[in-house]
Amino acid sequence: MNKTCFSRVFLALAAAALLSGCSSTPAPEANLKAVGPTPDVTAAMTPQQAGDKMLPSILKGLAEGDYAQYSRDFSQKHKDYFNKTMFQRAYGAVKDRLGKQDAAVQSLGAWNKGGYDTLLWKAHYSDSKDDILYKMYLQQVDGQWRVVAFKVE
Repeated sequence: MNKTCFSRVFLALAAAALLSGCSSTPAPEANLKAVGPTPDVTAAMTPQQAGDKMLPSILKGLAEGDYAQYSRDFSQKHKDYFNKTMFQRAYGAVKDRLGKQDAAVQSLGAWNKGGYDTLLWKAHYSDSKDDILYKMYLQQVDGQWRVVAFKVE
C-alpha cells in the first residue's frame, strides 16, 4: 500500500476523537451495534463529549475490519470519499503494520480551528514500539455531530 492511501486511512480514523485534558477511555467494547449513528450523541454536547462517545465504534470497526461499524458516525460526504474499498486497504495496513490495539486510549486534548473541532488520543499497538495518535475532526452537519475525517498516525 502506498503512503498516500495509508495516510487517508489514518485520516478517517482520527476524526472521531475530541480531546480535552488527559483522561482515559477504555478499549473498544465488543457489543456495540453498527446500526445508525451512535446513540445519545446530541448537538448540545461538547465536541469532546461527542467524540468520546463515537470513538469506541470507530476503533471497534477498525479492529474487526467492519466498515459499517467504523463509519457509522461519519458525514455522508466523508463516507462517499472514504468508501469501503479504501477502508479495506487501510484496515489491512493497520493490521499488518501495527497489529492490535493493546492499551486503553488516552485523551490528549481538543481545539477548534477552521470550522472543525479536532480531538486527539494516543494508544499503543502490539507491533509498534511507538505510541499511535488518533485525530478526529468533528463538525455539526444538519444539527448533528459528524466525523468529517479520522486519522491514525
